[in-house]
Amino acid sequence: MDLEAQGDRLVFTVKAEGFMRYMVRRIVGTLVEVGRGARTVEWVRELTEGGAGEAGPPIDARDCAWRPWYIRH
Repeated sequence: MDLEAQGDRLVFTVKAEGFMRYMVRRIVGTLVEVGRGARTVEWVRELTEGGAGEAGPPIDARDCAWRPWYIRH
């Protein structure tokens, strides 16, 4: 995952062979929660290790500009 500031936008680039429904929106929503100070980096660390419960809320689809890439095998 990469993060880049472009003017007043943050551009998250997430690449994988597949995603579950709403997965990327939840990842971005979780990182936005940290950026707003509502969650801590430690909470994200625990979350990725399976011990912090549920991720943050998904970012609203209207706030996203999707540009999917698909990996072909």
